[in-house]
Amino acid sequence: MTDNKNGVGWCRFLKGGVYAAMLVSTGVTCAESWQSVPLTTVEQEEHGIAGGEGFQQVMAIAYAPSAPDIVYLASDTTRVWRSKDGGSHWRSVSNGLDSNGVCSLLVHPENPKVVFAAACLGPEAARARKSLKRREGVFLSTDGGKKWSLVRPTEFHKQRSMGSLFAIAPRSLKDKRFTVYAGSYSEGLLVSRDGGRQWSRTGFNPGPIRDLEVSPADPDNLLLATAKGLYSYQDGKATRLGTRLPGAPSNLAVTPAAPDRIVAAVGGRVMVSDDGGSHFRLASSGLPPVARSHVADVYASPLDADRLYATTWKSKDKGPFFSRDGGRHWSRWTSIRTFGLTAGKGFWFPSPIAPHPSRADRALTASNGKTVVLRTADGGSSWVYSGSGYTGGRVMDMAVISDREWYIGLTDHGLWHTVDGGKSFEQRKVPGAHPTSIGGVSVSGRQIVMSIGGWDKKHLVTSDDGGARWRHVRSVNGSLNLIRHHPDDPRVIYAGGFRSNDGGRNWVRLGHAVRAVFPGNGDLVYGFDRAGRRVLASFDRGDNWSSIARCADLSGRLNGMVADPKHVGVIYLASNQGVFKVENGHCRRLGMGKGFEKDSHGSYAVRSIAVDPAEPSTVYAGRWAPGRGASTGLYRSTDGGVHWQPFNSGMSGLFDVWSIHPDRDGSRLFIGSTFGLQSLAL
Repeated sequence: MTDNKNGVGWCRFLKGGVYAAMLVSTGVTCAESWQSVPLTTVEQEEHGIAGGEGFQQVMAIAYAPSAPDIVYLASDTTRVWRSKDGGSHWRSVSNGLDSNGVCSLLVHPENPKVVFAAACLGPEAARARKSLKRREGVFLSTDGGKKWSLVRPTEFHKQRSMGSLFAIAPRSLKDKRFTVYAGSYSEGLLVSRDGGRQWSRTGFNPGPIRDLEVSPADPDNLLLATAKGLYSYQDGKATRLGTRLPGAPSNLAVTPAAPDRIVAAVGGRVMVSDDGGSHFRLASSGLPPVARSHVADVYASPLDADRLYATTWKSKDKGPFFSRDGGRHWSRWTSIRTFGLTAGKGFWFPSPIAPHPSRADRALTASNGKTVVLRTADGGSSWVYSGSGYTGGRVMDMAVISDREWYIGLTDHGLWHTVDGGKSFEQRKVPGAHPTSIGGVSVSGRQIVMSIGGWDKKHLVTSDDGGARWRHVRSVNGSLNLIRHHPDDPRVIYAGGFRSNDGGRNWVRLGHAVRAVFPGNGDLVYGFDRAGRRVLASFDRGDNWSSIARCADLSGRLNGMVADPKHVGVIYLASNQGVFKVENGHCRRLGMGKGFEKDSHGSYAVRSIAVDPAEPSTVYAGRWAPGRGASTGLYRSTDGGVHWQPFNSGMSGLFDVWSIHPDRDGSRLFIGSTFGLQSLAL
């Protein structure tokens, strides 16, 4: 049972009145599957490129050696993606993988469906350990990423190096119970001798392991780059190598084309050994000096020992770099073509490079910092966009002007605008603003008002000509997560704890921040007194406030608030304890035992909340799992929050919902999710 494409039909009829209960009791869903809306640029659309903005840090790219058209990609927030055409097009494959991100991947050399993932929370260890129920460890898929299982809880964390944290013992491949190793952050070297299902410690724990490689010269020997130096590991015994290296290596590159050669990134330089690690020589000619650059990663073609790649960490001389003579001389890329997607060129964060297993001149990488997937067909001199389908821009707020015109506000990547219903987008740049994280955005006519800045503190910027020119209003600052024009008087603008009465020229500070505006009368606004856990109302645009309910049970963080569009005093609150509803002066928690379930981390946390403007009894709650991993996506209630159901048809795996945006007549719903912007016709 589905609606027609105009959003008017059986389901819109059934959502109202007595039929809403029937939908809940029968489990019938009236929605089509969610559709991804990639931020495709105009130039990409003109060239017939499907588009995919990515915009998350890529941590690993791994070809399937036995089937090179199959490639896997891992990011710090969207976990695992798969391509079946050599990396041109991607789709998410993360069912059952409920970590925040994935730091490393390994594909079985002879079976492209067997994949290992080092699932990590994302941030550094000191921050990650504050989350007691975080999901980290070794995940295994035996069906090409369709389903994942946690086979060994352990610590993995984001790191500057993009080295491999897995290795399979080549001589064990003839047995289905092959031997695989993993480099844990806290437990040292782990081993499984039954194909990855049961794991144990080896007893070798030299601190965090940064890279793990099988020596091409001796398949029984592992090479490990660790925080304490370079080691070989064989038959349960570890031996220190490279004792004269100027530091601990962050990354290693080895190749069957030169079995005794080890290329290492050490102290921001490239070092090469031609005798299995006993002696090293400097091989950094052509790379920028260490004072300006820091080489974090090196990679080698498995077919041609002379073809090497290097990436740098927060360098003024942005990579990637390549060598065609085994590291004696290095050169920087000459062209990177993204068809208008990125403003800057090159790499800020280190980026994994995956040399092709059967074509020496080909490789894949990602331009971390403004992340898109890139490929080269000439050994690293030129790179071109190769990321269609890979999405992940976090939409924090959205202004839907019409069916064809929308403004999209992203974390880290600014404001985007479409006038063709999402077929193509252009970025609206704000001079003098960095970083470009958007908190809230509101549009009235040609005027755009939004908050911009860092994660926690932002200031206001305004444009009266559709984004051509901007004015910074730095005196209006704070979290500023809600920016809204008065629905009947666009001269009145609410921006957190501030209000303008003259179209944004002047601003006054309010006693409390505006958290929601009543659509039927823009003079009525709502706020929240965290200290007293009181929901507040103002009938005079925020000049005077009064308490309308006390949410005694809401002791956690309040993330969002929305007003019922037709009933004064009815408000829904999104919090880290779930959804609360204010009605008739009372505040109560919703959904407990009635479909609103804990996620795998034991949390009810809700990031975003919205009400259907046409049917106020329909409420949407966007889940998130702050500091733990991925949450359970979007929930919907059709009876004012009493009963709930997951509303995630067509989405792959678990995900967080950062924002929810019904259009004005309730016929279409947008969410800003972990996987980027998603759209659904209701």
